[in-house]
Amino acid sequence: MAVGATFGAFAAPASAATAAGPGSGGSESQPGPAKPGAISAKWQPGGSWASGYVANLDVTATDAVTGWTVSWASPETTGVVNSWGMRCSVASNTVTCTGTDWASELAAGQTVSVGVQLAGGPAPSSPQISATAAGTPPSQPTPPSQPTPPSQPTPPSQSATHGRATHYSLGTGNTIANGNCSMPAVPADRMYVAVSSPEYSGAAACGSYLLVTGPKGTVRVQIVDQCHECEIGHLDLSEEAFRAVGDFDAGVIPISYTTVRDPDVPDVAVRVKEGSSRWWAGLQILNAGNPIDHVEVQADGQWLGLSRTDYGYWVTPSPIPDGPMTVRVTDQYGRSVVLPGIRMAPGEIQSTARRFYPVH
Repeated sequence: MAVGATFGAFAAPASAATAAGPGSGGSESQPGPAKPGAISAKWQPGGSWASGYVANLDVTATDAVTGWTVSWASPETTGVVNSWGMRCSVASNTVTCTGTDWASELAAGQTVSVGVQLAGGPAPSSPQISATAAGTPPSQPTPPSQPTPPSQPTPPSQSATHGRATHYSLGTGNTIANGNCSMPAVPADRMYVAVSSPEYSGAAACGSYLLVTGPKGTVRVQIVDQCHECEIGHLDLSEEAFRAVGDFDAGVIPISYTTVRDPDVPDVAVRVKEGSSRWWAGLQILNAGNPIDHVEVQADGQWLGLSRTDYGYWVTPSPIPDGPMTVRVTDQYGRSVVLPGIRMAPGEIQSTARRFYPVH
């Protein structure tokens, strides 16, 4: 699933239980004093991995509504990890979400940005979203129980995740001792970030990049750590990154962020974990740019799949050759690189002349 791909977006009269597809609009609702309003929903993923995906929705009310529901087919989805602005459930291969709190009651022309983190597989390739409004508000306008969050600029390529940022530091040296991704060093520009556990996705996000926009500007940061206490939308930025996008003394600032697809990175490199041998080995793939889907080692003429750990390494399930080995790495977009001649050299970073995509 390509992050940033545009999914179905359409307006559906509230009387239609299911929309027929993008731009279809469904059948007209019957006239009457309690004619429901209409909404449209545009959805783009915030990230997609083998173990799940994040979807961001921009829900817009054509007329004032007191509530709304959206749904889409997602055959591989097994459950809801987290959601914001709506309550979601999964049944019969369908995800159904209903607006809650500040996102449920919308004025005519109002748009809210909501989202959900789902488990059980990558996002479907081209889902069609069914959007249904609950009804019109009473004649006397009733303010929502909570103020609607202010809108944030959204890049044209994909919907952004809106939230807040705090700051922390992995130290002033170049070696990371406690980042969950076990990266060998912080980025040279010290622009890094810790993300929520759902977005960390068991280390699937390690080494990938986000574009973060705050009150003072925009920076690109590398995901190197997990923030266990953060919810989706809460980033813990390095002190340097925080200063670049906001007032450091504020401590907490509003932000929006998107995933960077195919960032400009060096050639792919491999680090063999300390203590590795032919009987058990851990491999860390560096400079992939995008999240990695799976890693394999060639053994006895066959490809042996490795298991992902939550600390950024891929480990072997059985013995492998102790001489130079051939490693195959596949990213979340299905692109593979084959890396021959990787030596069993624990702790050493071995550069290759391979890339997943051309340099920009």
